[in-house]
Amino acid sequence: MEVLIADDEPVLRRVLARMVERLGHRALTAGDGRSLTEAFARVKPAVVLCDVNFGAEDGIALCLDLKESGTRAVFAIMTGDADSAARARSAGFETVLLKPITPQQLGETLTGLEPGGRHPHS
Repeated sequence: MEVLIADDEPVLRRVLARMVERLGHRALTAGDGRSLTEAFARVKPAVVLCDVNFGAEDGIALCLDLKESGTRAVFAIMTGDADSAARARSAGFETVLLKPITPQQLGETLTGLEPGGRHPHS
């Protein structure tokens, strides 16, 4: 499964990419909204993990725009605070990962997002 990781923090992108790959998936990364949009169009990932505070951009708004393209991708929003998690849920995102994200949490989430898997709620 291809997983696109969108976060403006380079270290976090690398750590999450390593975790995704150790779980047996292919990790792709994006550091800003433009690279997210370009990678999404080029790769058509199964899952997008996107940070709420994506640099100067709003990760929730970016993902809502991508969802409107008729994609089958599943979106999971990453955040470090409860207010942003609530905002993501109220915008329609079922899967919200609270930072810091553990390998076990990421593994359970990705397993649930695979075709035929259950959709986890956090």
